[in-house]
Amino acid sequence: MTTDNKLRYYWIILVAVIVSFIIHSIIMGAVASNAIFVTGFICLVIIIPGLVIGFVILLFISRSRFSHFINYRSMSIVAVIISLLIIVPTIFFYFNTVTPEEVTNWWGCDPDQEICNEIEYMAIIYDDTYATKTGQFTFNSSSLVESEFRWEYDSPSKIITIDGRYDSWELKLKLDIVINEGIYDTMTTYYISDRDFLFFNASLFDGATWTAK
Repeated sequence: MTTDNKLRYYWIILVAVIVSFIIHSIIMGAVASNAIFVTGFICLVIIIPGLVIGFVILLFISRSRFSHFINYRSMSIVAVIISLLIIVPTIFFYFNTVTPEEVTNWWGCDPDQEICNEIEYMAIIYDDTYATKTGQFTFNSSSLVESEFRWEYDSPSKIITIDGRYDSWELKLKLDIVINEGIYDTMTTYYISDRDFLFFNASLFDGATWTAK
């Protein structure tokens, strides 16, 4: 088979890259709306140069004694590998970044609990524009300002780790969230540990109940 006929198999790679990159873009868009900029950067810096380099490599191979390795089967295998390299890391990024929707809410402290003497709301916020995870406590005491924090949530263990945005404190809670159809969701927090929590006795979170607002 001539060199030109060998090169025609490159369309398999092109199709695989285009389809994989479309899937990549859809997944990234689900992570954050501004992910289009990341996707565009990857396209310009990695995908397009990679296609050019791949074509040059294929051209050299097609003119060498290894040209017999260029066939529909081998190119299909390469296409599958490339597709996996594009899609699989994006899937892992999605599951490591996006939090279950029921976690994010303005959680109001249910009345008649000791912790409600200290705190009125706990806001857990996921910004789907920039994929940032922030939040804040709204305290009852006028001497305590609203405290902003960052957080990470581990879905299998249902543990949220909250870190002070401007201070070095840390708080770990287990969340038991009940999704109620037609009415507000409810949540029970269970205290696990804290480090230098600044505001009140963090163990008050243990067994505290909250209602989504």
